[in-house]
Amino acid sequence: MQITNKITLNLSGEEVFAPIVAHQGDLDSRVVECALQKDGVPYTIEEGTTARATYKSAAGVSDIHDAEITGNAVIVPLIPSLLASPGDARCDVLLSKGGAVVGTGRFTVLVSPAAAIGQDLEKSPEYQSFVAALADKDQWKEETAEAISKATAATEGANTAAQAANDAAASADAAKQAALDAAGTAATAAETANTAANGANTAKTQAEGAAQSAQTAATRANEAAEGIESTGIIAHMQSTSNPHQVTAEQVGAMAADAIQSGSNANGSWTKWPDGTMICRGVGVYAVQTSEITVGLPQAFAAADYTPVISFHWTVTAGAIGAIVGITTSGFRARVADAINGKTYENGTQLTTSYICIGRWK
Repeated sequence: MQITNKITLNLSGEEVFAPIVAHQGDLDSRVVECALQKDGVPYTIEEGTTARATYKSAAGVSDIHDAEITGNAVIVPLIPSLLASPGDARCDVLLSKGGAVVGTGRFTVLVSPAAAIGQDLEKSPEYQSFVAALADKDQWKEETAEAISKATAATEGANTAAQAANDAAASADAAKQAALDAAGTAATAAETANTAANGANTAKTQAEGAAQSAQTAATRANEAAEGIESTGIIAHMQSTSNPHQVTAEQVGAMAADAIQSGSNANGSWTKWPDGTMICRGVGVYAVQTSEITVGLPQAFAAADYTPVISFHWTVTAGAIGAIVGITTSGFRARVADAINGKTYENGTQLTTSYICIGRWK
């Protein structure tokens, strides 16, 4: 028959003086069922927790034994070595998880003296059998304790190896993400370069058209001059009796109205009579939010002109740019470092040349 005493065990360090009474010499007859509290609050035993009990008899003999966890309670056996001597005996209940102690509680057992014990009882065959049983149990206890110690060491080694494997996996994931980020940045830079190249091709086409228009205008001017010479208009103009004679100042004024040009802090411009205008310049621009803003020396009639930009690579060896916004008086370009695959920090100084071709009227 086995007798069960139920107590509430405090894991905060306070000793429980419960009325647990056992008899000297009892053998596997009593267990203590311990419900657990911590700081006055019921304690929930986590999965993976193990329990052990350490004992100290009234005579000062120490011992250790595994305890059983059932539900949310710890079942502690009152082993023979604890009950061998009468008096106050103590038992500590230790909860461990992952090789670390997570809680300890203590209770006291009052061991009442046996009615018959001594030399006469020790001479009896029954007592000798009892002693032999205790010896066998002690041997089993030692072997069990050694096995538990080895198992605990093996568990700790396995946990350490598992953590190292998790750390290695995390490092591999970080390296993979870094590679993906670098590939994305390179793809963005390539797209920006393609956009800039397309813009340059468009500007080239428009410049060729403007040059052709200028050539056509020059041809027509020459034809008009030849026509004037052939009809004698010049001779008529040079005649002192010509009432329509044109002065040199008037000729200069008409020439100025035909093709105009000028410059200011933003660059220079040239206007043709057919409405074509070219603005150009070079300057140092500060990057703000990955962009530079360029102001024109003269405003165009509409925001349909095409800017072409280039960078002085002696200063910024990998700079590329793409036009992202155009107004009649200027434009914005998004810039990046194509070699390193990243954008420039705010305040970076870029030396930039530009040419814009459009219409002034």
